[in-house]
Amino acid sequence: SLLGLDGGISDIRITGTVTLVMVTALTIFSASVAINVQYFIMAAIVLSVGSLLLGNSPEPPSSIQLWPEGNTTSMAIVFAIFFPAVTGFTAGVAMSGDLKNPRRDIPLGTLAAVGTGLVVYISLAVFLGLTVDAAVLRSDFNIWEQMALMPQLVLAGVWGATLSSAIGSMLGAPRILQALALDGIGPRLLATGSGDVNEPRIATVATFMIAECGIL
Repeated sequence: SLLGLDGGISDIRITGTVTLVMVTALTIFSASVAINVQYFIMAAIVLSVGSLLLGNSPEPPSSIQLWPEGNTTSMAIVFAIFFPAVTGFTAGVAMSGDLKNPRRDIPLGTLAAVGTGLVVYISLAVFLGLTVDAAVLRSDFNIWEQMALMPQLVLAGVWGATLSSAIGSMLGAPRILQALALDGIGPRLLATGSGDVNEPRIATVATFMIAECGIL
């Protein structure tokens, strides 16, 4: 609303393109800087979750039903909601070529990320089930913001989670394209790297073009 956008398809294309340009510029400038930005994003997400846990529910449950009967949702819908939330686990695998000890770091980092995410997601689901009426949870998608100690932190957490996925994709996808090209599966041009750490900048531009086609 601050920018006079109404959320139409053209606005989505514009904001998506602007965000993609910024994320791509960040990853081309320096992968290490892009990775360090993730620490600030993680801090925003932690503050967002903390703000929820310290807040008060405007709609406490009349009775607690963690496993309510009826109103079931299909596995396809649950998968569509949950899947985007866990794709970040692959970020470390996609950047395996930049790791000092991939054989140790990939399984350790991936399992640690999956375990941490599992604990956080289940804990939040149980917490909301114990503190918010089930009917409200099904109908009010902004309940987290309403019950948070500082609603602004919730918005920061949502932005952080979204940008984290975007940065992780723009860091990982070009490296996968570069690896495929080095193995002779993709165009040889994509195998070209820059600098001491062989940054896949040409593959990053190719990734940008593919992503922009999706946005448009």
